[in-house]
Order: sequence, then C-alpha cells, then structure tokens
Amino acid sequence: MAKYWCNRCNYVGSSESDIEGHIMKVHGGSGMEMYSTSRPKAIPSSSTGSGTSTFNIGDTVSTSIRTLWDDKQLLLISFIGAVIVALLLYFVFAGIFENLVSSINTMASSPNPSLYKAGFYWSLILLLGFEGTVLLIYLFFATAILNKAYYGAKMDISRAFSAAASRYIPALFLFILIGLSYVVSYLIIIFLLRVSLIFLLLLLVYIIAAIYLPIMISMAFPFVVLGKKGAIDSLQMSWSAVTGNWWRIFLTFLAIGIVYYIIILIFEMPLYAQVFASSFAAMNATNSSAAGSQLSSMLQGEFTSFTSPLFLVVSLVSFTLNAWYVIALALIYKSLSSPKNAAPASKKKQS
Repeated sequence: MAKYWCNRCNYVGSSESDIEGHIMKVHGGSGMEMYSTSRPKAIPSSSTGSGTSTFNIGDTVSTSIRTLWDDKQLLLISFIGAVIVALLLYFVFAGIFENLVSSINTMASSPNPSLYKAGFYWSLILLLGFEGTVLLIYLFFATAILNKAYYGAKMDISRAFSAAASRYIPALFLFILIGLSYVVSYLIIIFLLRVSLIFLLLLLVYIIAAIYLPIMISMAFPFVVLGKKGAIDSLQMSWSAVTGNWWRIFLTFLAIGIVYYIIILIFEMPLYAQVFASSFAAMNATNSSAAGSQLSSMLQGEFTSFTSPLFLVVSLVSFTLNAWYVIALALIYKSLSSPKNAAPASKKKQS
C-alpha cells in the first residue's frame, strides 16, 4: 500500500487525498512539493523560517528560458496553445478585420456616412469580442503551463490540463477583476486628459496603472492556480508577497521581455515591411488626403499582414515564447512560498 510523507512534519498519509487534506488543514498550503512518496531523509521542524524572501534575478531569467526547451512536455503544451491561437487569429480574425476595413471604406466614400455607422460598430464589437475569446483560450493553456512549470517532472501533460481545468474559473474571475481595474485606471487617465491637468500628474497615474500595479498583482495568478486561493484573496496575497520584492520581479520580467522582443522583432521585420509597403500602395491608389481614406489605407495594410503566412509564423513564435513569463511566475512563486521564505504563521499557532 502506497504511503505519502509530509515534508513538514511526521505525518504519513494513506492516499493522495489524505495527505493533501492534512497539508491544507495543518500547514495551510497545497502542492505536490509538500509531500513525498518515500520517507524523507530528514523531517524538518514545523518552523517555517524567518519570512525573508529572496530570489536571484539572473537565475530566474535563465531558468525560465532554459526550462521551456529542456522540458519537452512543457514546450508541447505551449506550442499546442500557440497553434490554436495562431490559427484562430489567421483564419477568423482576418475576416472580422476585413469587415471593419470595408465599413470604413463605405463610410469614407458615402455622402451620408452615418447610415453605415451601425455596421462599423458591429464589426468593432466583433473584433474586440474575438480578441477576448482568444485571451480566454490562451488563459487555459497558461494555467496548464504554470502547473507544469511548478511541479516539473511530478506532473505530466494530462495532469497539467486536468489541474488547469479545475482552476480555470477562479483564474478567469481573477482576470476579469484585473481587467476591470485596468479599465478604471485608463478612465481616470482619459478624465485627466479632458480636464487638462498637468502632464506630470498624468504621467504619474499612467506609471501606476501600467507599471506599478501589474507587478504588485502579478503573483495573484499563481496564488489562484497553485495556492488554490480565491480571486480576492490572491490579489491581497500577491500584494503582500511582492512588497519588498517589486524591483526584483520588475527586473526579471524586464530582462525576459528584452530577450522576447529581440527574437520576435527578428520574425516581425519582414511582416512590418510588408505592412508598410501595402499601406503606402493603398494610399497612392486612393489619391485622397481625406482622413477616412488615409485611415482606410493604413487598415488595408494591416489587413494584408493578417492574411500573410508571416503573420501565422509570428503568432506561433510569440505565443510559444509567452510561456517564459508564466514559467518565471512559477519560479518566483516557488521561491516566495518555500518553507525557508514563508511567514512564520505556524509558530503563532503553536504558542
């Protein structure tokens, strides 16, 4: 009969559900790294450490990049998600975008453009709705990537997808809350623009909305998926965990972003050249300086890019490499939530 040893105390469980229930009830956590299927060489004391959390930026960045290539199952999960999203963008998004361009062309050439506004707004709504749907699909794969990156060899592809399915709704609710917070932030920026407040105040609000807050709540996703917390609790726990580590996490994502965009730029340069050439040709063909015609020409160039095989390649590479950010989240979460870095809550319970 299989036995399961708790890595934090001397408890031995008779099944996975038994040991996971013990860990959740006694230690207030969860995760396969908190128990073993063989007796540990040394059972640690119930003390959970000093509460000081550190992680090395360089190691986190290099490990995130290397892990995607070393773990073939993780790479496969990321690639499957990238293929699905890229094909949706290539075959569906281009058609919706073409309707939007057609509506703008009709409005620009019509003596009464207001008659065609309904078609324009409908195409715009469809475009935004489709982009939202793509993000929802990729969220599922990001959840699977996070689980696989965190548990490593202990979790295969099927268990990663199963774990992703079980935490998808809480993760979705979390991202809806985050999306609403971004909407409120940008509404504040628009309001400041309308009342013509000073530039420095506007810049400060933008920095808070676009840079500071995303880092502060970046760990909410792992807390929801790996820590099995609720959306509200995960935001609070992320704020607490990131406090004191903001610059480390920011520089980690900045370094990954630099490597990511250098690679993407290499693939995108031929696509950009195609877009500019198509837009320039369309503008010359219209021979019109009207704003509507110029906008239509620019959008026509964009549409050409969406129907190009280069766009499919760029999308595949982009969404595959997005896994770097998710892997980094798993590594940072593991560092911040490890026993040596955890807050000494158990000491309070014992005293």
